[in-house]
Amino acid sequence: MLSENNYFMYLPSCLLVWLLDTQGDINAVISGTNFAQDDFNNPLQRVRFIDLYKIIQNAYTFTEDPALGLTFGQQLSVLNLGIVGQTMANCNYVKEATDLFIKYYKLYLRILDVDIHYDTKGMYLKIECTHPEGVSQRFYEDAGASAAVKLLKELVREDFDVKANFKFGEGGYEEQYRVLFSLGVTFNQPENVLFFEGLTQDTRLAFSNPVIASENKRILTQELELFRNPDNLINDVKHVLKSNRDNPINLSDVAKLLGYSPRNLRRALMQRGRSFRTISAELKSEYAANLLRNSQVSVGELARIMGYDSYGNFSRAFKKWLGTSPAEYRRQLQK
Repeated sequence: MLSENNYFMYLPSCLLVWLLDTQGDINAVISGTNFAQDDFNNPLQRVRFIDLYKIIQNAYTFTEDPALGLTFGQQLSVLNLGIVGQTMANCNYVKEATDLFIKYYKLYLRILDVDIHYDTKGMYLKIECTHPEGVSQRFYEDAGASAAVKLLKELVREDFDVKANFKFGEGGYEEQYRVLFSLGVTFNQPENVLFFEGLTQDTRLAFSNPVIASENKRILTQELELFRNPDNLINDVKHVLKSNRDNPINLSDVAKLLGYSPRNLRRALMQRGRSFRTISAELKSEYAANLLRNSQVSVGELARIMGYDSYGNFSRAFKKWLGTSPAEYRRQLQK
């Protein structure tokens, strides 16, 4: 279902650079994927989910480290986040920095759902993999939790205690968890939640500089507009729909994967002269027409493949898309 989805190269690029530094050779890690080592130098390049999943599987085999996610998360730094990390470091308070991170994280990675809230006792960070898929799910959630501890300690430059609840089981490396989460760790819980004791929204950052932060935010706003140009958004919607042909998803599902609320995604598409329904219909018509041109599948079987409960319903939809019935379309191709 997820094999054609695309993600930015930030996480796999960091993983491969780290493995190259520590192990000296990453050819075994990228074995079986569509990428060579040089392809991972551009963090804005996209990678198919199936390749990302394969890289993580290979990395576990290559390193023989069951706690790979935790280990890798501790290697990440604010510096790995580029101008986003620089801007976070120069914010005045923790909440300002975490709000900034959430905003841009949802655009560039989209692998984890991340939610943060505060109370008088501290900060609560909820993490959930958006694409549960075996070993990679635990890697993402381990790495996300571990990296959060590392990045916040870099920003605050003070020690604080952390308690962790995880949905999954112990995994055979409980001691690494206990070292990282000083207030304890509990497994088989309803959610993945980290509690950072004493880290409130008013906690001051060690390197706050409002002037630099303001200028970096201006640059980030420009990058955001470039990133969210019409073609990028429409293509992202198409990528998600194509990757879920075997398990159709609705606008709310797509919005979640792209870091939007359903309302904002609908509005953003309308501003670009498109709608979710027209994009979905366009992809369906292209897919159906391609199968009629390039396969021997019967029109009745095609209706089933396209998710229709009867040929009549599919034929009516096809005629609405392309102005003719599937059978007539194929006859015209055969002339």
